[in-house]
Amino acid sequence: MSESGLFRKTAVAALMGVLALSVVLAAGCGTTPTITLVTTKSTVDSGLLASMIPTFEEAYGIKVNVVSAPTCDAALEKAASGVADVALTHNEMAEAEFMKKGAGVEEKDVMFSDFVIVGPVSDPAGVKTFDCPAKSSKKIATMGITYVSRSDGSDTYKKELGYWQKNGYGDPTGQAWYIKTGKGMEETLRIADEKQGYVLTDMATYLKMQDELAIEPIVKGCTMLMNRYSAIVVNPKNSDGDAETEGDAREFVTFLTSRTGQAEIGSYKKYGVTLFHPCAQPGETVTI
Repeated sequence: MSESGLFRKTAVAALMGVLALSVVLAAGCGTTPTITLVTTKSTVDSGLLASMIPTFEEAYGIKVNVVSAPTCDAALEKAASGVADVALTHNEMAEAEFMKKGAGVEEKDVMFSDFVIVGPVSDPAGVKTFDCPAKSSKKIATMGITYVSRSDGSDTYKKELGYWQKNGYGDPTGQAWYIKTGKGMEETLRIADEKQGYVLTDMATYLKMQDELAIEPIVKGCTMLMNRYSAIVVNPKNSDGDAETEGDAREFVTFLTSRTGQAEIGSYKKYGVTLFHPCAQPGETVTI
């Protein structure tokens, strides 16, 4: 090959290399930052995240992938194992332990939903004037009125166990009036309806099923029935994340606690009812 031919071949090869590198760099520059949010299946099923995440993605230019878990414990386990960059959960004890062991680097209150004790319209235990789930549960137990429990390890069941501990009665397992279903919320509500018993439920599931149930809300409105949600920025050391990913995760938490995010939470309705109530502290709110 002549010297001029070799030069042309070398020049063309160099040019092709430059073009290939340019394509790679351009593709890299066009990559949208992405974070993964882990939360409970019930939160995903509520539709709230599907309603508000597009607002965040458009405002911040960050994509959010959502993965779900059956319980808050399971969601936090996923986060600790590196599956997610942000966790949105509602179990204060589990969240405190998560932060204590350094699995999270930031935690902020975001919102709360409602639990309610539903029961027969006739209210045989006479607890309709009560606003405390612990006191009302104890009276139901004392009178031996049917009480139906999920008893399935769910967050709702753990909430119920807390009431028995709070009122000093202890675990009622084995009592004739205490029915353990070992099933999900919908099936447990159907059994409670059939047995005309009392049962603790999240408001969203009750509202979804209310047209097919004869039981109705009996005890509601107490702070003990508030189901608080916390947003946690996961320690990037737990995952493949880096400082940039952590920053994007913090941006999502900022959005959730911003005036815009809090307004979206408060305005979201399902079954004609507001399911979530914003509760970020004033110092956490910003306008976007």
